[in-house]
Amino acid sequence: DFQRKGFNATVTVFQEATTGAFGFNRTVRPYPVARFAIQDTLAGRPPVLNPVPVRVDTFFAGYDVPVANRSFANRGVEFTFDTPEWKAIRTSFNLTGAWIRTNSFDDGSFVDADRAVFSTVQPERVPVYANATNSTASRFNTTLRLIHRIPQLGFVLSAVWQAVWLDRNRGEPLSLLPTGYVNRRGVQVSLTPEQAARPEYNDLRRVVNERNQILVNPPPLHLLNFRLTKEWSKGYGFSLYANNFLGARPLFFNDRSQTFVRRNEPLFFGAEINATF
Repeated sequence: DFQRKGFNATVTVFQEATTGAFGFNRTVRPYPVARFAIQDTLAGRPPVLNPVPVRVDTFFAGYDVPVANRSFANRGVEFTFDTPEWKAIRTSFNLTGAWIRTNSFDDGSFVDADRAVFSTVQPERVPVYANATNSTASRFNTTLRLIHRIPQLGFVLSAVWQAVWLDRNRGEPLSLLPTGYVNRRGVQVSLTPEQAARPEYNDLRRVVNERNQILVNPPPLHLLNFRLTKEWSKGYGFSLYANNFLGARPLFFNDRSQTFVRRNEPLFFGAEINATF
């Protein structure tokens, strides 16, 4: 903290970790499905099935279960800087900002249920991996606020310049080897790293979309907001405001999704009436 002649500054350095956060993971449960052959057909009536099934197949049903294995690690710097009112122009300034780096991941087992649920052929076994997600993100943003007072008219004019200088993220590499599998009886079998690397378990290796590891790093983004407040008596007043009043909405091509993204919200304006009793 720093204070001198009306100037105030604060710098905060932090590191925090959250473990055991809640989320949902999809898992599978096998069900036996009997297949019957037609024994006889009669005109105008449903077919007669042989009561003895020809075979019994396995159907893997996917369902979501709550888990407490999400983890988040944050570290960064936050700062604020306030100036006293500059008497010559009746204006004060406030600057805030933050740089934050976040790593989010899960540290529990993950069943590749989609491989069974969305497959046209029911697999003999469904792989299990050590984790499902692991990503990092960095962000640096600042907000400069200008507050101008016109006491003769009872006006307060405020303008805000928000800038996102850095906002990048990427998925971290995940292990391709399974830690086990679920068989058609619903039993989960564990594998050591040496066993998982054997050729007979190649079909259980994780299918990775390499696009998830592409770094998304858009250029700096700017936003200007404006507000004019009039107080006609103590506790009563109204405000006119316009957010993104320059209508800045740049396009950004996301290399990961191969799509264009329109950044910033559209111009938004309005009025407010306030009363304090």
